[in-house]
Amino acid sequence: MDNNNFSTPGSSLEEKRRALLERKLRQRRAERSERRNFVRVSRDGFHPVSYQQEDIWFLHQMTGDHAVYNIAFQFRLHGALDIFRIQRAIMELVSRHEPLRTRFIERDGIPYQVIDAVPDPSLFCLIDHPVSDPAEREAWAECFVGQEANRGFDLATGPLFRCSIVRFSSDEAVLAIVAHHIVTDGWSFTTILDELEQLYGDPQQLRAHDLSPLPIQAVDHAVWQKSSLSDEIKAQQLAYWARRLAGVPGFDFPTDRPRPATMTWSGALSERKFAPELGSRLEELARSERMPLLAVLLAGFLSVISSHSGQEDLAVGSVFNGRTRPELEPMVGLFATTLVLRSSTEGDPSFLDLAVRCQEAVLGALDNQDLPLGKIVEAIKPFRDPGKNPLFQISFSLDTAQTSGLDLKLHDLEVEAVQIPTKQSRLDMTVTVSHDEGAGMSVQIEYNTMLFDAVRIEELTEQLEFVLSQGVARPDRPVSELLPTRIPTRKIPALAVPMEAHGPEGSGKIEVSPAVSGIEALSPATTAEQALALLWGSVLGVPARKFDREDAFFVVGGTSLSLMVLISAIRSQMGVDISVRDMYAAPTLREMALIVERAQDAGAGKVDRRVPSPLVPIKPTGSKSPFFCVHAVGGSVFPYVSMAEFFHPEQPIYGLESLSLTGLPAAANVPEIAAEYVRHIRLIQRSGPYLFGGWSSGGSIAFEMARLVAAEGEAVGPVILLDSWVPPGLDALPSMPERLESFLCDFALLQNRDPETIVRRATRAGSAAGDVIEALLQTIEEAGLAPTGMRGDLRHRIEVFLNNQRAFLTHRTSPAGLSVALFATDQSRRGEIASEWRSVALDGVGEYPIPGDHYTILSGENVSAVVDQIQLCLDTQGWS
Repeated sequence: MDNNNFSTPGSSLEEKRRALLERKLRQRRAERSERRNFVRVSRDGFHPVSYQQEDIWFLHQMTGDHAVYNIAFQFRLHGALDIFRIQRAIMELVSRHEPLRTRFIERDGIPYQVIDAVPDPSLFCLIDHPVSDPAEREAWAECFVGQEANRGFDLATGPLFRCSIVRFSSDEAVLAIVAHHIVTDGWSFTTILDELEQLYGDPQQLRAHDLSPLPIQAVDHAVWQKSSLSDEIKAQQLAYWARRLAGVPGFDFPTDRPRPATMTWSGALSERKFAPELGSRLEELARSERMPLLAVLLAGFLSVISSHSGQEDLAVGSVFNGRTRPELEPMVGLFATTLVLRSSTEGDPSFLDLAVRCQEAVLGALDNQDLPLGKIVEAIKPFRDPGKNPLFQISFSLDTAQTSGLDLKLHDLEVEAVQIPTKQSRLDMTVTVSHDEGAGMSVQIEYNTMLFDAVRIEELTEQLEFVLSQGVARPDRPVSELLPTRIPTRKIPALAVPMEAHGPEGSGKIEVSPAVSGIEALSPATTAEQALALLWGSVLGVPARKFDREDAFFVVGGTSLSLMVLISAIRSQMGVDISVRDMYAAPTLREMALIVERAQDAGAGKVDRRVPSPLVPIKPTGSKSPFFCVHAVGGSVFPYVSMAEFFHPEQPIYGLESLSLTGLPAAANVPEIAAEYVRHIRLIQRSGPYLFGGWSSGGSIAFEMARLVAAEGEAVGPVILLDSWVPPGLDALPSMPERLESFLCDFALLQNRDPETIVRRATRAGSAAGDVIEALLQTIEEAGLAPTGMRGDLRHRIEVFLNNQRAFLTHRTSPAGLSVALFATDQSRRGEIASEWRSVALDGVGEYPIPGDHYTILSGENVSAVVDQIQLCLDTQGWS
C-alpha cells in the first residue's frame, strides 16, 4: 500500500495532528461553499431514494424477504395497558414520520419511494392469548417475538414498520416493534421510543401536533443529497477513496469452518462488559491526545485481528450516524452511513502511533462521507466474491447513540426491555463498542455462525479487552508486545512447518519453505506434498511415517474427526481453506497437494466456488446410475467413503451430507430434507433410474426421496437400507439429557469404546456444571474420544445430530409403492425390522444378512462383505 496514505513515520505526533486539522478545515470550507439549504419537495407521485436507501434496496433484492435487514425491539409490559392509547400513539407517530409509511417501488431497475397519505392499519396488531402460567407465558412470548423479528418485509407493498402486542392478561403483555432498515436506523429508534413515550403519556394533553414540527423529512434529504454536491466535490471525494483504497487486499480472518461459496446470513450475538474503569481510561487517553475515541478503540481492534491473521494492511467498515447537519437530528429515517477505515500495523508501531494512523483514517473518511459505499465500489471495482461483501467482511463501530440499550417508558406502566436473540449476521463480524458513563464500556459482536463458533468470538472479545487495557497503560509499547501470551492454546498449531511470506505487495499469501525435511524424496515430491505429509503424520500421531503420494488419508487411518483437525492445520499452516467436499473428492496426498497449490497460486483462501451442496462426490466417475448414500443422524458421509473401492469400477457413488454442514440452512423434517436432497441430485442426474440408500436413520430419508421421484413418474431402484428402521413418529421428544446421551453413545460406539462409563461421567459433570453440553464436550475430550481444540466443531455437530434426531423421531412414514432391500446383522432383529418396513414398502422387502453390528458394518473387514451383498442385490434386480 502507498505510504502516502498513512502518517509519515518520521514526523512527530503534533505535526501529524496539525496537518490533519489543516486539511480538515480546508475540506470543510470548500464543502460549505458548495452546499445549499434543504427544500421541502412535493409529496405527490414517487420520489428518488437516498444513496443509503439505494444500497439497502439493492441488498434486499439479493436477500429477498430474508430478515437480515430487520431492526427489532421487544418490551414486556406490566400494568394496566390502555390498548386504545397505545394504538393511537403508534398511529400518530407513523403519521408524524413519513418514512414509517413509505414504500419502495421499482421502475426500469431504479428504486423510488412512495409516501402513503395515511398509516396502513395493518401495521398494528393485537393478539389476546390468555395465559396464567409464567413459564408458558415466557415461552409463548419468546416464540412470538422471534417470529415477528424474523418475518420479512415486502418493500413494494409495505408497511415497513409494524407493532404487535400480545396480551396475556389485563396487566401482562409483550410489545414487539419491527422495522426494515431502509426506513430506520439506530438513531431513529431513539426518536421513535422517545416520542412514543410522550404520545402515550397523558391521554388528555399530548398529540402529535404538540411535538416540535418537522419542516423537512427524509425524502427532502434524499433529494438534497443527490443535488447538493458539485461535480468538482464529488470528483475530489471519489479521488480520495480511489487513492485510499488502491490495492486494498482481501482480508480473511481465520474461520472455524470453510467459507460457503455463496453468502449466508445465519448469525448470533456475543457480548462482553469491560472492566469498570477501562472505558474512562480510554476516553481520557483520547482526550489527552486530542483524537476520537473511535481511533483509540480501532487501534486495539486492528492489533487483535492483525495478530490472528498475520496481515498488516487492514480495512474494516465502520458505521456513522450520517446526521451531519442539525436539521437531521430529530428525523426518523435511514441516515446512517458505512465508511471504510483502512490502516496498517506495518513496522510494528506503538499503540499510540497506531491510534494516530487510525485517527487519520477516521477523519479522512468523515471528510469524504458524502459518496455512498455503493458508488465507491462501482468506481474502484474491487474483486467480487459471491461469498463475501466487497471491500470488507468485518465492521467496527462506536455506538454514540447508545442504541444497543434503548429503553421505553409508558406513563404508569412498568416496561422491561428484553433483548431479542440474534439469528442473522450481515457480515462475517459486526463489532460494536458502547460506552456509557453509568454503565461503563461493553462490546457486542454479531457474527456469522457458518464461519465462527461462539467460543472463538468470546476469546476475541477477551483479547480485545486485554489489548486495550495494555495499550492504555503503556501507549508507547509496540503492538506486537500487547497479545502473545493471551492467544488461546487451541489456536497454536501442534506442528510447526517452516513458512515464508511472499508476493509483490506483501499480500500475506503463505507458501511452505522448500527447506521442509524428514520426508524421503522417493515419496512426496513437491513442496506441498512434503508439507502435507508432515501434517498428516502430526494429525494421525505417526510423524515418522513415510507416506506415499498415492496414499489416501482415510485408508492410512484418517477419520471424520481427524479430517477436521487436518483441515484446521492446513488452514493455519498453509494459509488455505479446503472444504470437506474437496477432501472426499481428492483424498490422496497427491490430489490434496494439487488443490492446495491451486489455491495458493490464485491467492485465495477457498478453492470451491460452487453453490453450497450436500452432495459429496465419493467416487463420481462411472457409466452406471449413481448410488446416492444419505447420511445417518450424525450428518457426515464419512462411513460411506470406505465402500467405494469395493464396488464395481463403473459404479459412481455420491454421499449426501447434512445441509447445515455445507453452509445451507437446516431443514426441519424428513420430507423437507428429502426434497432438498432430490433438488440437488437433479443438478447432476436429471432423470431416472435413481438409486438411493442410507445407513441407520439415513435409510428413512432415502425412502422419502424415492417416494418423491416415483410420484413424478421416475424409475427408482430398491431403496438400500443399511441397518435402518422405520421412524417411530413420536408426538413428544425424549428429554434433552436423554437425547445428548444418545449422541454420546453413538460417538463412543463408532470408535469402538464402551459408552457406559463415559455416559456416567458426563452425567455427573453435567449435574455439577449446569451446562450439559459443555460438560459433555469436556467428557469427550477427557475420555480421549476427540482431540482438544475441537469443541467448536463438536458443538456444531451436536446441533446437527439433534436436528436430524428430531426429524427422524417425529417422522411418520406413509406407505408407498416402493421396494426396499434391508441389510441387517442379527437374524431375529432383521426379521423385526423387515416386518416394520413391509407395512410401508408395498412392493416388497428383500432381506440380506451382513456381518458386524450396527456400528461396525461399514468398518474394517465388514465393508467388503456388505458391498458384496449390495452388489448381489443390484445384480439380481437388473442393476448390473
